[in-house]
Amino acid sequence: MATHPTYVDHHHVESDSSVFFKVAALFLGIAVGIVGFFALMMWADAKDARNDANASSAAEQPMDHMQMSAGASAMPLNSFAGVTPPNAQAIAEAHKPYDATLPAAQAGPVANIHLTLKDMTVQIAPGVKYNTWSFSGHGAPARSCTSARASS
Repeated sequence: MATHPTYVDHHHVESDSSVFFKVAALFLGIAVGIVGFFALMMWADAKDARNDANASSAAEQPMDHMQMSAGASAMPLNSFAGVTPPNAQAIAEAHKPYDATLPAAQAGPVANIHLTLKDMTVQIAPGVKYNTWSFSGHGAPARSCTSARASS
């Protein structure tokens, strides 16, 4: 006589973890489909925007360098190159050059200098104006600032 039955019905019961993985795989599959759809829509939108930009730039008239740079700054960037006042020759003859060499700085205590940077138009030569940054309200070339370093 046999001590064990010849047929045993092994009913497989799914654990909670296998159900979780099946549900997670299903949701991840759906998420990949949704992300793929949005990626496709963004690609199509970028392609349309590029085509629209190419079409509009082909329709525009070419701009010179002064027109292109005019919108990039708060100040108008009008070029004064080659522009001379009517009395330019008389101004040039009246101009007297001077020695711009500075004397050596004297030894002394350290000076703290606060410079504020601003946009301004300055006259760099008689009748010649230039858009520049200014330091503390004085245009380029700025006033000289000398300081001595204290010995330690």
